[in-house]
Amino acid sequence: HRTDIWSLGAMLYEMLSGERPFQKAQEQAMIYAILNDKPTPLSLLRPDIPTNMEQVIEKALAKKKKDRYQSIQEMFQDLKLPLASRDTEKSIVVLPFEDMSPGKDNEYFSDGLTEEIISDLSLIHDLLVISRSSAMTYKGTKKKIKKIGEELNVQYVLEGSVRKAGNNLRITAQLIDAEKDVHLWAEKYSGALDDVFEIQEKVSRSIVDKLKIKLSPEEDRRFGRSSIDNLKAYEYYLMARNQIWLFSEESLDRAINFVERGFEIIGDNDLLLTMQGLIYLQYVNTLSKDPETYPDLLEKAKQKAKKALALNPASGQAHFLLGSVGMNTADPHNMVQHYQKALKLDPNYADTVFVMGYIRAAGGWDIEGARKYMEKGAQLDPFSPLTKTGMLWIYWFKGEFQKSVDEAQDWRQALEDANSSFLVFIAWLNAYAGNHEEAFRLIDRTIEGNPDHTFSSAAAALKYALQGVKNKAIGAITDKLKKAAWWDDAWPLLMADIYALLGEANLVFHWLERAIDSGISNVHFLMSNPFMAKLHNNKRFQKLIEKASGLSEALGETAKASEKEGFIL
Repeated sequence: HRTDIWSLGAMLYEMLSGERPFQKAQEQAMIYAILNDKPTPLSLLRPDIPTNMEQVIEKALAKKKKDRYQSIQEMFQDLKLPLASRDTEKSIVVLPFEDMSPGKDNEYFSDGLTEEIISDLSLIHDLLVISRSSAMTYKGTKKKIKKIGEELNVQYVLEGSVRKAGNNLRITAQLIDAEKDVHLWAEKYSGALDDVFEIQEKVSRSIVDKLKIKLSPEEDRRFGRSSIDNLKAYEYYLMARNQIWLFSEESLDRAINFVERGFEIIGDNDLLLTMQGLIYLQYVNTLSKDPETYPDLLEKAKQKAKKALALNPASGQAHFLLGSVGMNTADPHNMVQHYQKALKLDPNYADTVFVMGYIRAAGGWDIEGARKYMEKGAQLDPFSPLTKTGMLWIYWFKGEFQKSVDEAQDWRQALEDANSSFLVFIAWLNAYAGNHEEAFRLIDRTIEGNPDHTFSSAAAALKYALQGVKNKAIGAITDKLKKAAWWDDAWPLLMADIYALLGEANLVFHWLERAIDSGISNVHFLMSNPFMAKLHNNKRFQKLIEKASGLSEALGETAKASEKEGFIL
């Protein structure tokens, strides 16, 4: 009877998938497969198969008698259970490829290969790909594949290694079903260094084939195409990318130098141009340069993105860069349009997904819909400090300030551990919730750890304003702070709040209008602001609220119009 149970499992497998579980041309090969091989998981052949149905068939096909159903009644009981729904979206994490080179000095190269495979797979709308930043947290990990799958909530894991010796290259890769801890595919590739781009595409296409994913014509056209086909120039690009995330002026200067070396080899290139523009933007976002240079830096970033798009109209990174420039230059309509295009071209770029949620909440046209973008961003990049803050922003823009503070606790701790000047934002958040003592503690911590930073000037001004010490608050607002705060969306609002606490209405309206023009047009949030409650009857304030309401509606229309051509979650 147990062989009959096995046969029923084989028949159900074929009925549901259209394929036999052990499909071999020769009889001996068939017998060997039945005795030794595991059939392809049903969920790969047909993603909508309910989870418990797949489990029933797997148990019926178990090799060992003791692992199989012991009676047909037992199998029927499981078949009668309600069908468990399955998330049909396939998901994968590409773990950092291990550098196995003799000198262990090619880490940037193995990281680059990891990044390129992630970039290839991220083009696919029907595959959720964990971002590079979250994947990199597992570099050198000894964790079990099953554990990694559980932590990231993914079905599949790709791991591999790179051995580079002189001009010789050897790459291994293996695809694993994380839930079952079963190897689905493994391959070794050998060749010369110049073959790396071809090998990268082979690895990516093998994954697509094994996961039974059908590429659209556009995805197939773009798949495996590296924007930099010169190996040395590509190496300079990888080294530049490594430097920009060190968040210092010195590291950004080094990154610019690497990019320029790449240009010397291959001339204008969309990936190098976008990287150069991102570096200019980072100079502004990290307050690394004199604020007088910010307009020029942002214009340079904009021109680099446009030049990149002229070379490659399908550059999602260039559109992301243009969207970010729009956020920094009070151009919210262009910001929305370019972020939407970036999302269409690269649906798995977590920062774009997250920021699409942020601008919806800040703009006020779809604050509840913003939640799904925040959740998707966190799913794509679960360990990113940025995507972890999703609900913080939702609550803040809904006017639920204490909930926002509660959501910020992990971020607050991380910022304190890093002695970050950005603690001023958490202090500001606590001030909204009325937690003045905690706000003062964080402000003092910011100033003590970063006495010369522009954010420390803002922190001091906020503290004195909350305490009602007007002369000290005004004295803390330096020209550098005023010039730097102008080139952001949130910091003009902080300046407006400080001046509101000080009773300086004209300056409140000056800065509040800049915040609204930058995209913070959520009327409910602006009316919930505790520092501006006394201004509600002021005609200039009411006009600004009307302006915010009109902008919010217009941004919503812009988003809807661009969504018709873009990607919608």
